[in-house]
Amino acid sequence: MSVLWIAVRRSAAVWAALPVLVFTWVVARDRQGLWSGDWSMASGHLSAAVLWPVALVAAVAAWDASRMRRVGADVLERSYPRSGLAYLLLAGLPALVLALLCSAVMLLAVSISMRGGGHPLWTYLAVAGTAFVAGVAAGVAGGYVLPRFLAAPAVGIVLWLVMAYGSISDNKYVRALVIRDVRCCDVSQKPLLVTLAGQWLWLVAVIIACAAVLCWRRPRLAGRIGLLALVALLGSGKFFSEGHFQFTTMRQPDQGICRQSPDGARVCMWPAHSADLDRWVRVVDDYRQRFPELNPADSYAEKGLDWSGGSARISAIDPGTPDTELLEQLAVPTVSRPPECARRPSSNATASGDHQALSYRRYPGMRARALLQAWILHRLNPELNTEQLNPPPNRTSEVEQLLSAPQDVRQAWVREAIPANNDCTTPMPELPA
Repeated sequence: MSVLWIAVRRSAAVWAALPVLVFTWVVARDRQGLWSGDWSMASGHLSAAVLWPVALVAAVAAWDASRMRRVGADVLERSYPRSGLAYLLLAGLPALVLALLCSAVMLLAVSISMRGGGHPLWTYLAVAGTAFVAGVAAGVAGGYVLPRFLAAPAVGIVLWLVMAYGSISDNKYVRALVIRDVRCCDVSQKPLLVTLAGQWLWLVAVIIACAAVLCWRRPRLAGRIGLLALVALLGSGKFFSEGHFQFTTMRQPDQGICRQSPDGARVCMWPAHSADLDRWVRVVDDYRQRFPELNPADSYAEKGLDWSGGSARISAIDPGTPDTELLEQLAVPTVSRPPECARRPSSNATASGDHQALSYRRYPGMRARALLQAWILHRLNPELNTEQLNPPPNRTSEVEQLLSAPQDVRQAWVREAIPANNDCTTPMPELPA
């Protein structure tokens, strides 16, 4: 029987496989709402969801490495000419197989839940897969140098903390090195390949550095391997700087699928969501007929391909969503977003680099926003009372005053309030008596 087969049979991955795979399946199915929209979003959430699997397989690798050292494998490997790499293979292979099984389970869960179109972002998922290899390498190196009963929990907990909190760090360098991107990927975005290449090289540098740790008894060999890790690290930094540490970039609108509605509106969607295009065409025409006061432009829905600023959100429709909710998606943003003249860019850009985070200053007409939102919801759902319209507590009486006015008077107020809400100088008109 070969040494490798003995190592696999005696590995902790054998008895840990079932609970780890069941845990991965339960977590994936519990979050299936994040997978089902389209493959772009699913790819991003899959990358973010490797947090627990990577930490668990790294802990398994650390346990196996520390256990091998306890039974004297480290004494035998001193006479082997490629000791570090052999030790890494023997101790890490079972955990790596477990990592591949975890990835397969997550992809299966996504495939079952998927109702949108598109295709997986394979370059993005390849980096997430390399994170498993780096986690296993870190586990083996940790198990090689740490005490047996400390190695597995220490490696697993440290990796989990680094990936969990590093991914939400305000520092763009830390976020890039952590790999786990919690903000990827909208269907209107695509991964930036140069940054992904930098992340991949960084993980390769981690793997090579772990091999150097295993060769520390042969300083010359460890030094050469460590130098190779440094070269990979410098290469990753070069790619990071070329990509400006941005993970994604916006897709071009000309990649969308457009259709002209009977009422003359141009409705566009990304190909992954185009199965719902016919319904959106009908809803957009209904919206234009119901809310002429909102001045819906002919090209309004075309902005659904770019969800920045005041764009409409024309996306995949969840099963069972009524038309009134889709109409609300179109109408409410036109009165809830501040006008361009009141917007000011924040000093911090988003991690994905697609758009800057926006803030806005107060302006005279903004008092009309809550009343206009209540008016829209009342138009769509006349049976709702004032409390169900959910106005701010201090504006409830104003909402009641507006909705209790005669329809023609109310419409006249709305036609005056909308321009006031959309500029930075006109105050909100007086409410109907």
